[in-house]
Amino acid sequence: MEEIKHGLGSNKPRLMLIDAWNIMIAQNSVANIIDENTMQIGMYVSTMNMIRTFVDKFKPTKIIFAMDGPQAGERRRQLYSGYKAGRRVKAKTSSIIIKEGEEIDDYTKYTSQGSFTFQMERIFNFLKNLPITTVIAPYCEGDDLITYLSLKNKDEFECTIISGDQDYCQLIQDGISVYNWRTKAYYNREKFMENYHILPENYIFMKILLGDSSDEVKGVKGIGKKTFPYFYEMLSAEVYDNVSEFVAATKLMDLEKIDTRSRNAIKNFWAEDAVENMFLLYQVMKLDENCLKLHHIDILRSQVEEQEVRGFSRIKAGITMQKHCFNKLYNGFNSDKWLQPFVFVKANVKIKV
Repeated sequence: MEEIKHGLGSNKPRLMLIDAWNIMIAQNSVANIIDENTMQIGMYVSTMNMIRTFVDKFKPTKIIFAMDGPQAGERRRQLYSGYKAGRRVKAKTSSIIIKEGEEIDDYTKYTSQGSFTFQMERIFNFLKNLPITTVIAPYCEGDDLITYLSLKNKDEFECTIISGDQDYCQLIQDGISVYNWRTKAYYNREKFMENYHILPENYIFMKILLGDSSDEVKGVKGIGKKTFPYFYEMLSAEVYDNVSEFVAATKLMDLEKIDTRSRNAIKNFWAEDAVENMFLLYQVMKLDENCLKLHHIDILRSQVEEQEVRGFSRIKAGITMQKHCFNKLYNGFNSDKWLQPFVFVKANVKIKV
């Protein structure tokens, strides 16, 4: 637990950055909990419970909850029209049956349409009771905000990114680690290389070659799990700063040691149109601190500064939890015990923006 607590042996305070949309979408799909009015609240209470679990596990000094803003991902969709094209928020329908007599048909069935927006607003409002900083900006994905803040603060903090999205692995370096809540895998630089056999800086090229099903981005034709291991040696030895360097390095590979099918696939992406496509995929999937425009940074800065005065409204939070049926999380639910990990989180700790 020591490595997870301090990251890479550092005693720096921990800045935890939570990919809000990634968690909320997932919980909206699986968490089926209704309140006394048959309203769906599964995404709301399950998301909050996950946040509490992360706080208890990592003991952060400061927490950023980064949400997708209006028209999030529009920049990437303009580059690649299929980017997250099929991702839609599905509303659940919940129902309750009330018996009205002795006969089997003597009942009334009440139905309520679940509301993602309703639950998202509850999350946003409940977080006001906790020492958690919520950030959101128009046209920006949570990925963009997390990327910017983690790169800005990696020297003063041990930044831990919480997400089931593996895109963040390209940011792993001294001061930045990633926790995949889906697989419960924690990656610092050493753990990442042990698992993926490449440098984290080169993870973007793995994404380009293989594509990303979660973002609905197709990779290079002919390159799959069988062919990709031929790239391990070059991707683990040197960092490539752009597509041109990467493509040039592939032309130095000893193709005689590669099976015929994989050899042909590698030769195919040397074609001009294939290289152009790789340039496009690089722009779509690359995470860097230049992804935000100046007015987005101004919005982000104002939100962070405004919330530095946020305290911990423990009594108000407890009352809200009882009112919003948090007791349905498990038997013997105790709101005071549930809130305990947040005592050590400090919203007034300043970070660079």
